[in-house]
Amino acid sequence: MKAKPKKANRRVVGVTKGSGNVFADPGLPNSERKLIRAQLTLQIYSILKDSGMTPVEIERALIENWNGQLPVVESAGGGLLLLLPKQ
Repeated sequence: MKAKPKKANRRVVGVTKGSGNVFADPGLPNSERKLIRAQLTLQIYSILKDSGMTPVEIERALIENWNGQLPVVESAGGGLLLLLPKQ
């Protein structure tokens, strides 16, 4: 004789649709800037990952080209402004 499956304890959980900005939803300060920085970080990561360079080669390139500094992102006129470090 087969054992009867146990009923799972179920809880009803409320779900609220987010704004699309995970930093704004909990009310964090500078949420737009944080979202932009996260998006830029993902884009830089994707480019570096697809470049085929090793982590050491990436580090060397950053140090040689930008003296180890990373670009700065600012929102300007409804868009993004990417400020590259001086070479």
